[in-house]
Amino acid sequence: QITEFPINPGKALQVLKFGEGEVGKYHYYLQVNGKTGAESNDFSTGNHVGVLRHRPNKYVPVKVPLFDETITNVNKILQLQNNPDAKGTNAAFDWVYRPELSFSVVDLEVSSILLHSNDPEDDPLELINSTDPVISTADSAVEIFYNLLSSQFDRITPLDGEQTFILAFGEEEIEITVNSDGTPIKFTNLEHLAEIKPEDYMSIRLYLNEDSQNVLWDWAFTTMDLDMDSDNNNGYEEPDRTVKEEETEKQEGHPGKIIRLNDGDINQNDIPDFAEFEYIDSKGIKLNKKLVPFVVEIPGHVEIEEATIKFEYIGSDPLNIAQAPDPTDNTKIIYTPAEGSQRLWLKNADEKRNPLGISEGGDYVTPNAEYTLLQLGFENSKRIKILYIEGIRATEAGAATTRVYLEYQP
Repeated sequence: QITEFPINPGKALQVLKFGEGEVGKYHYYLQVNGKTGAESNDFSTGNHVGVLRHRPNKYVPVKVPLFDETITNVNKILQLQNNPDAKGTNAAFDWVYRPELSFSVVDLEVSSILLHSNDPEDDPLELINSTDPVISTADSAVEIFYNLLSSQFDRITPLDGEQTFILAFGEEEIEITVNSDGTPIKFTNLEHLAEIKPEDYMSIRLYLNEDSQNVLWDWAFTTMDLDMDSDNNNGYEEPDRTVKEEETEKQEGHPGKIIRLNDGDINQNDIPDFAEFEYIDSKGIKLNKKLVPFVVEIPGHVEIEEATIKFEYIGSDPLNIAQAPDPTDNTKIIYTPAEGSQRLWLKNADEKRNPLGISEGGDYVTPNAEYTLLQLGFENSKRIKILYIEGIRATEAGAATTRVYLEYQP
């Protein structure tokens, strides 16, 4: 394509023209056609050497932006020192004169993204076609099978040296080469995901090392990870959070975590356990009773201070327990829980729990109530929170579902 527009009507035209041959189809330069006064313009190839050897003998220089990573990082540090709550820093660019703007054409083909578990017996999980790919610090590695292909045309000799392509995950960077043979690369330092900046957290990115501000390719993970002991092999302990458990969660018809009802009497005081919120024996010794852990992990790109979360489930209000005399023994009381199948708590049963809702200063996660992440104890440096589920009434398999809604400004 050739685009013409007047610089000075009646005298000359400025033409954006794509070059040919050695110049390459992806290099262009500014050319002035015609005559200005009595002077003719010469666009023959010059006798330049070095990086200028493919340029015309005479050309109209243009200003182009070159990303300055050093100054950008300095600006970020100064901004954090002056205003720790400020968000985002404008990238710094140096505007320099060049005989052209140029770019190269490459094509990244990613055939597989494998998630490796900490359990060596687990098979890796394929993520490339997943509708909700999830990764967390509990995983051990991410392995990528790719090809980086170049154009059939040679790139014009660059003024600033050769380009270096970087594939990054979080803050871990690996240099990759054009026309690779499909050899996979593996990111193994996943522990750093809990420490890096939100905007760098949940994506794999391709960019030039000389222009890291310009992301050429991006593959993002899902927004939130919820985990329970879905394969029912941990009892009341925390889930393994392995690939195997992730696969179990997605199996159609699987009942999920089987939770025992909290209807016993662990301290034998004739009060059912669902009606008490601290378990001590007749000697005042605290009993080691547990509820089922429910892990919620907030991704790093979500600003904790501005996000809200809501838990939708069929809850049984702990403050609405009915009491009635036992018709067979007037010295005893029958306790009946409020309607609902479960309760969600901030604390485990080995701690004293306040049956008030969180908004009233208690420990009960009220169903359908909207909370800030700060109310639940999340912080930018603490994105994993363990809640606890108490079984109140028996349900059909899969009927006691907990849905979690996270709202935030992207």
